[in-house]
Amino acid sequence: MTTIRNTIKKEQERINQRSKTRSGAPAKLTEEDKQKLIDLTTQNPHIKYEELRNAVDNKVTIRTIQNMFQQIHKRKWKQPWALRYETYTPREWQRILWSDECTVERGKGGQLIWTWHSLSEQLQEHDIREIRTGMSIKKM
Repeated sequence: MTTIRNTIKKEQERINQRSKTRSGAPAKLTEEDKQKLIDLTTQNPHIKYEELRNAVDNKVTIRTIQNMFQQIHKRKWKQPWALRYETYTPREWQRILWSDECTVERGKGGQLIWTWHSLSEQLQEHDIREIRTGMSIKKM
C-alpha cells in the first residue's frame, strides 16, 4: 500500500506525467568519459581497473566504473570455463566423470587473467590458459 500511496502523493508533483529530475549531485562521469571507458575495454580486453580510472583522471572510484559497466551489461570475466558450461542441467553434469588426472581450479597456479567483454561476445581461445602441473593440465 505504501507504494500506491506514494505514487498518488507524487502525482501532483509530476508535469505531463513525467517524474521530476533526479535529486542529488550530478553524475561524475560524462557521456564522453563513459564512451572512452567502453572504447578502452574494447581495444584492450585485459585492461585493469586502475588504468581505466587513470583514463578518466581519477575522478571516480573503481566501484563507480564497475557500476557503469554493470548498467551496460559489460563485465570483466575470469571464469571462462564456468561460463562455457553454465547452461548444463543437473542431468548433464551427472554424465561428466571427474578424476585426479584433470582438474579445473579457479585462482591457483599462476596469475589470473581478467578479460573485458559484453554479454554478446564470446571469449577467445587466447583468453584461456593451460598450466601444466605434474602430469595433468589445469585450465585457468
